[in-house]
Amino acid sequence: MKWTLAVFLLASSMGVYSAEGSLKTCKNLKNTIEKYDVLRRKGGSAGEMESWKKKRAYYKKIYSQLSCDRWGSKLR
Repeated sequence: MKWTLAVFLLASSMGVYSAEGSLKTCKNLKNTIEKYDVLRRKGGSAGEMESWKKKRAYYKKIYSQLSCDRWGSKLR
């Protein structure tokens, strides 16, 4: 997943892709965000919690930049 995201971000920075994410990319991002939600709900050390919070925010920012909300119920 990280490799796919890295390729997409590199290509989009070069202007190869539009600023809108594909359904597959958006699903992957949403699943990653939900994974960090679950980890934080389960709890952990202060360092782990902060790390997960930052990673979740990072993926949420990409999700927003790609306008993934436009896929709506198809992301479920």
